[in-house]
Amino acid sequence: IFRPQTNLSYTVNYYWNGNHQNPIKSESGTATYGQIVNPKTDVPGYTLMPDQETSLTIGTKENVLNLYYYENVKLIANSDEKTYDGKPKSVSGYTSAVAEVQEDGTVEYVPWTGEPLTFEFVGAFGSGKDAGDHEVTFKEGSLGENNGLYYVKEVQPGTLTIKPALIKLRAPSASKTYDRTPLKAEDYGYGYEGNTDLANDFKSISVDGSQTMVGSSASSVTYELKQG
Repeated sequence: IFRPQTNLSYTVNYYWNGNHQNPIKSESGTATYGQIVNPKTDVPGYTLMPDQETSLTIGTKENVLNLYYYENVKLIANSDEKTYDGKPKSVSGYTSAVAEVQEDGTVEYVPWTGEPLTFEFVGAFGSGKDAGDHEVTFKEGSLGENNGLYYVKEVQPGTLTIKPALIKLRAPSASKTYDRTPLKAEDYGYGYEGNTDLANDFKSISVDGSQTMVGSSASSVTYELKQG
């Protein structure tokens, strides 16, 4: 009479795919001959690799199930600040943070300090021309991408900030011998960060200043910016 053996030992090893020698963790138990064991596959901070056997049929020989995982990462799009000069600005690229399990069991993403992590289809890019904030986003499909060791679990957008150009408008000074005709200051000058002509960004610029009698008065610059 064949009687199934009971209390047969089995072990489940959970490995990161980059290290098949030292498991993330191991679990042991006992089961009856022929029983199918379906261990929990969730591991904080890791994603199970696809296309592998996740159950174990208990036999009379070594009962070991090895499971392999990617380590989760969060990708953070680069941010940058640039000053408006009338030309398009852009920023690209990202940094990585790797999941680490804390003592209380929660997962935190810690900045990656090794060689930059690269993925085949992942990329982040943002651009803009006008002053203000422009979002730096990842390509569609970046979430879930893996490079065999790491799995993109989260992506965080960045910001390209284009600061307004600092421009100083200068009203001129002028003088002449009194001749009963008005002395007018009509020309103007301007200075700004960078050496790009920004005059086209103004809808109008004018100088208000006129002196008819002997003496002096202030001349001032007024302007109107174009919209958009």
